[in-house]
Amino acid sequence: MREEEKERLELESFEDTSFLSQFERILLAIEHSANSDLGARIAGHFAAIRKMPVTVLDIVDDNRVNTSLRPGTAPQPDGGARKIGEQVKAASDEAVEAQTKERGPTIGDEVHIAVRANYGELRDILSETSEKTHDMMFAGVEPTSGESGGYSDQLTTMIDAFSATTAIISARGHLPEPDSHILILLPVRGTERSIKAAEFAFVIAKKPEVPAISAVYFRDTAQAGSSRR
Repeated sequence: MREEEKERLELESFEDTSFLSQFERILLAIEHSANSDLGARIAGHFAAIRKMPVTVLDIVDDNRVNTSLRPGTAPQPDGGARKIGEQVKAASDEAVEAQTKERGPTIGDEVHIAVRANYGELRDILSETSEKTHDMMFAGVEPTSGESGGYSDQLTTMIDAFSATTAIISARGHLPEPDSHILILLPVRGTERSIKAAEFAFVIAKKPEVPAISAVYFRDTAQAGSSRR
């Protein structure tokens, strides 16, 4: 068997059981923060690698968008939302270009990106979106943490409403520019959840500029034996 054929069969076998192979459409929820910016870069790259369309949803209830609407007319995204959409497009184009240099152009490399404005109750929008169209949400909103710990009230509402998988984007004031400064740390414990996290991390690490990904294995202290050992 030729090496290329062996690699193709191995990839097909992996895709049959891959956690990421079950996703088809990405929803990027943003509100013009640093988390939104980082979410745009990750979502664009992720969508290009996995060949998935992206919908950018501006969750900000902006009266400037809604006041001039005729009854029955959907609100249009403002300039900030369109700018995030352009960031997603730029990140996806960069990923497609890198893949093209590596293996040549293929059909379906172009990533479809749509931008939507907030048009009602956020809980209802996300619930409807996850039930009918999208199966992964990137939540690029601030704050991510509540004052008493745990998630913020807004993020909790979003996670509860979106019944599919949610990836929480938290820049924490550190948005590396350029991408060559991105260093990925992957904490794992050998569980099924860790394997899923590893798949996700390695997709992000396929960016040509990302210099390294480090995996750290954490053992349960109850099973670790003596401190000397």
